[in-house]
Amino acid sequence: MKNKVKHLGLYVALSSVIAFAGAAKQATKSSVGLVQSSLSDINLIKQDGQVDDSLLKLLKLVGIKHEGTIESINTAMQANFLRKPGEERWHLSDSDQDEKSRASALALLKKMSMVDEISHTKANADYFLVFGGILPRIEQRFKDFVVQYSQGTLHCQNIVLLGGVRKLQANELISIKKRLGTSLSHFLTRLHKEEEELTEADVLRFIWDTQATPALKLHFKEGKNLFLINSTATTQGTNNRPTTGSTIETWLRDFRPRPGSCHANVEKPYGIRMEKALRLCLEKYSRQLADDNTNFSITWNSPAADGNLSLAVYKDELARTFYQEYALKRFLGVGLD
Repeated sequence: MKNKVKHLGLYVALSSVIAFAGAAKQATKSSVGLVQSSLSDINLIKQDGQVDDSLLKLLKLVGIKHEGTIESINTAMQANFLRKPGEERWHLSDSDQDEKSRASALALLKKMSMVDEISHTKANADYFLVFGGILPRIEQRFKDFVVQYSQGTLHCQNIVLLGGVRKLQANELISIKKRLGTSLSHFLTRLHKEEEELTEADVLRFIWDTQATPALKLHFKEGKNLFLINSTATTQGTNNRPTTGSTIETWLRDFRPRPGSCHANVEKPYGIRMEKALRLCLEKYSRQLADDNTNFSITWNSPAADGNLSLAVYKDELARTFYQEYALKRFLGVGLD
């Protein structure tokens, strides 16, 4: 009888420990999220709710006033750093103040991980993601992927090309026409489009058609392990087009990928924001899945920012990155005022 009581007591104690461990694990998940990321330590908003000191110094440097709260800083950056409706990044130019403060501002942006490269290390991913953008930027991202894949430093099971219905700029269309030459009509026939109807999603197909190696085309087949995303979820306003988040959401909604590892190459300064957009989308999607035993993870590398990038572009991207991180942390319930 004593042994039974002893064993029962041990069972109860062990059950309590297991229950506590399970609750602790769940609490950890709910506080820091379900998605692991190699960039999780790069933050403008710290775990204790404090804003990064380098960002505060930058705001002071360029004369942006705020009340010290996350919300007020976000509002101030949205009002003063974002480009105006209808403007694109290539329309931006530095003011006299930007030129005077450039060296000091860049030093602070470096401390915020907005400038220097995140070097590539060997990666074995379930999903390699090619993010949309203007033609030269997508091309460079895909070229980086081809080099890494060909050298054997990157392995992946699926390729996801994240595009949308953004209309092409004149220079993008000229570049496609020049490179396709007489093959342009065949390309348009395949898409059932006129040249003025081409979009960012078509650019991704163009890049795949013209730059994917024979080995890649042999291994990756559309509908099996090659996914060309065409998001139609446009934002309202002058810049009427899908956001980074919209293209990711379209992939998750239309193809319902199983949890796995994701990898991407996106140059600075845009990579930090895009990783946070991906993480937020995966956090939301993961909570819709019945399987709680397997989660998504993210690994990331970023070529360094263009040395000639204007400070105006950096400020625009910094405001977008802060907004994206604020949205992520609000969802997770951490690092808030």
